[in-house]
Amino acid sequence: MHIIGSLLITAVIYGAVPMIVLAFAKHIEEKKYKKVCIISTIIVGLICNVTSSMMGEGMSFAPALIWGTVFYYIGRSIIKKRW
Repeated sequence: MHIIGSLLITAVIYGAVPMIVLAFAKHIEEKKYKKVCIISTIIVGLICNVTSSMMGEGMSFAPALIWGTVFYYIGRSIIKKRW
């Protein structure tokens, strides 16, 4: 159950910014959305890595890359449907 909770938390953390941008920016271009995803993934990944290192756990940027990619492709498909 701990793994499912961790997956949900990381999905919410990494997906919050891209999904909020899609909700409020009705006509965003794909290039701008890509920049938002990259920047938010880097920032959230760094924050998570710093937090986990302060708690004595190992650091990994893999969740940032995975969730950043997932939410980029989800958002991109939504943008393509809008146009």
